Amino acid sequence: MLTREIPAVTKNLLIINSIMFIATWVTENMGIDLTGLLGLHFFLAPDFHLYQIFTYMFMHANFSHIFRNNSKIYGGLSLRRNRTEYYSEVKDLLGGDYWADIDKFAERDFGSNAIAYQNNLDYYYRHGHAHAAKVGDKYGYDYYAHVLRTKAWAAYNFNVGGLGVTVGGEVGYASQWREGLWRKGLFPDNSKGDSKKLDYLTYKAKGNFSYRFSATHTVEANVVYLQDAPEFQASFVSPRTRNTTTPGLSAERVFGVDASYNLRVGDLKARISGYYTRIYDQSKVISYYDDVAATFTNFAMSGIDKLHFGLEAAVSIPLYRSLALNGAVSWGQYTYDSNPYYLQTQDNSGDIVSDGYVYWKDFRVESTPQTAVNVGLSWRSNNNIYLSADFNYYNNMYLSMSPIYRTDAVITGGMAPGDIEHLRRQEKFDSAYTLNASIGKNWYIHRKYTLGFSLDVKNILNNQDIKTGGYEQTRLSKNTETTVTTYQAFDSKYFYMFGTTYYLNLYFRF
Repeated sequence: MLTREIPAVTKNLLIINSIMFIATWVTENMGIDLTGLLGLHFFLAPDFHLYQIFTYMFMHANFSHIFRNNSKIYGGLSLRRNRTEYYSEVKDLLGGDYWADIDKFAERDFGSNAIAYQNNLDYYYRHGHAHAAKVGDKYGYDYYAHVLRTKAWAAYNFNVGGLGVTVGGEVGYASQWREGLWRKGLFPDNSKGDSKKLDYLTYKAKGNFSYRFSATHTVEANVVYLQDAPEFQASFVSPRTRNTTTPGLSAERVFGVDASYNLRVGDLKARISGYYTRIYDQSKVISYYDDVAATFTNFAMSGIDKLHFGLEAAVSIPLYRSLALNGAVSWGQYTYDSNPYYLQTQDNSGDIVSDGYVYWKDFRVESTPQTAVNVGLSWRSNNNIYLSADFNYYNNMYLSMSPIYRTDAVITGGMAPGDIEHLRRQEKFDSAYTLNASIGKNWYIHRKYTLGFSLDVKNILNNQDIKTGGYEQTRLSKNTETTVTTYQAFDSKYFYMFGTTYYLNLYFRF
């Protein structure tokens, strides 16, 4: 029979807890409240003392409490292996017999060299001509993205009184590589087969701390620090064509902390929270036609840092019976916190077009509105009919920036400071507001099932001029009206809110 000896630390804790239990029982008969003296009290209370932070852990009401495990340790292992195939497929020839699978840009640049513009060079060698792709055939490119991830994780949870603590961590390994299935004519030695394997140590440390002062007041805080592998598509300069990895590629790191306070008095509920997050060493690759270099290029960035912080508050106030006033405010500031390095190369050759830095530090990260306000009324009847109306206000919405406009490569001697400023400034959308409403009802069937419906009306005011997002184009146009060459950005692309929209939902839950 296998026996397992109790660790010395555990033995000592059991002995101390047993001694304190006996002492509590003995002193109680003597009129001394040992629990009141050594138990933990609220830090603003008159009977709070610093030593209670340590002594409270050994105070227990009964034997079951002594031996009940107020803490737990849990963990696990995971292994994930993905192999994702990327390719283009002919869906419709629009009356044609086949599609000649060649690289059009390479044909333009290397027209006299038939080998250079073959997408599938091995096919060309076997048949003496380019692949004649028909419906259902692959064309353009064909490769696997391999991702291998493994990790071990563990967490420790401890609860005593109103205090809750959870700390945990994980450590792992990530590997990713490209496997080209076709040999491309432009890169015969760097397109087919496995690329260099990109290996990363990954880890995460996190903690959650909460304290319930009473049923009315609770606080909570979270902290996390992690390192993770970059996304596959950001790890290769041009995964469609070759195995070349992004210059300056490294693991991404994140540090974040948030805290919140919750208030609940009857049906009155309120919450206020704040957050702070730093993101380090992200990578990004953009492929586009460069009007300055007159060629299709790959724009690879590394060392992208971001900073997010903000405050949020929400409240629900009962007004009359089942009528409640609800409100929420969110304010944040999301900015780029570095000028990342970039390397721009020709897609057809890998030759360097330009390199340097993207000057967008302190510019805003495109995202949801960084300021938002919601005010609404909600009502629910005794027979489960519910109504709501909400007013929403949005501000601090920004256009997604093109990094190309914020490099030295697009600046010429003929551009005045005002022209440069106009090219590099980030567009901020106008503030906006919407009005929404909903009505619904549900029925309980034998206390097991729920049948119901809801009708939602969005943007009742039918305002279709609200910009919800968009992006700057990568294209530039030459200004030919002057003797000195200058460049101007193409018009940006925008997304707009739908007009009045109706949603009818029917549901059955069981």
